Amino acid sequence: MNTMDFNELRKQAVKFTQARNFLLIVVAFTAVNLILAAVEADWYFLFSAYAPLSIFYEGYWLAKEFANNAFMIAGLFLAAIVIAMYAACWLFANRARVLILVALILFGIDCLLYAWLILLYGLEPSEIIDILFHAWIIYSLVGGTIAWSKLRGVSNEDFTAILQGVNPAAAAQAQYESTEEQGGTGEYGKEVEEASEGNREEQWNASYRRDDQ
Repeated sequence: MNTMDFNELRKQAVKFTQARNFLLIVVAFTAVNLILAAVEADWYFLFSAYAPLSIFYEGYWLAKEFANNAFMIAGLFLAAIVIAMYAACWLFANRARVLILVALILFGIDCLLYAWLILLYGLEPSEIIDILFHAWIIYSLVGGTIAWSKLRGVSNEDFTAILQGVNPAAAAQAQYESTEEQGGTGEYGKEVEEASEGNREEQWNASYRRDDQ
């Protein structure tokens, strides 16, 4: 169990959970935007990763230029793979918390790609909100990664208990004290009782043999 104060542990657990929740928002909006792009809708949500949509549109324009839909299908497939990577990080981060670091790396690459394209083509006023969203997600994922590093010694069971406001160390101590008050009931108590019964049986047999003599 981590030696940090329980309140600090809970604070870090909440930060990690918040980062994971924001990652789910990225997955949801990016998936919806990819579907809207595929059906050639004229609107989209701002709050999404940039790389999957950029990959899809690259395939889309190549399909238009060469009159071959294979490019668009390939772009759609590759974009879906990137979204699936984000989704896997969100889904399995509750058990393998290091995946929040993987998500940070993926989204960091996404931000670098976005920044590079802005340098190439310039910044549109409508993109300011999208930039602020990317900055917020990076901030959240950095916080989640720091929380992961501070919680590395905490088991998944203890992590869940901490989120629920239960101090695992205090709960274990209370259970131990309760066991002591009840005379050692539980697995250890059963072993003690069985040993005592065995000793009594040996004493009775010894006494019985003496009586026979």
